[in-house]
Amino acid sequence: MIALTEWEAPNRRIVSIDPEHPERSAWRDIIPETQARIESFAVAGGLVFAAIMEGVDVRIAMYDLSGKPCGTVPCPNGGSVRISSCDPDGDKFFYSFTSFSDPPTIYRYDPLTGEQLVWTRKQVPLKARA
Repeated sequence: MIALTEWEAPNRRIVSIDPEHPERSAWRDIIPETQARIESFAVAGGLVFAAIMEGVDVRIAMYDLSGKPCGTVPCPNGGSVRISSCDPDGDKFFYSFTSFSDPPTIYRYDPLTGEQLVWTRKQVPLKARA
């Protein structure tokens, strides 16, 4: 089991918990706590994706299940990123992005190919004031 916790980590960390030995002393860090806050995470394609807040920017970092960094997902800056729950056995990763100038958009990322596509975008009608 993989979990996000604040236990002994105010900025959060992501840990692996063996259901046969769930005691905290047996937890293993996949992504340890840093100065940046881990906002959310998902597992897909054998990787852990973590939305990490650094100042006002959010980046999505990728790690393998042993905790080795595997790069980042290219995502827009200047807005909010929200990781969607994913099928841990699936090979696609989904996240949403929104900002003052961008409508809510859901992206699909394929960690095997690095391909990223807009999966859906909210159509927001713009009404000009007279």
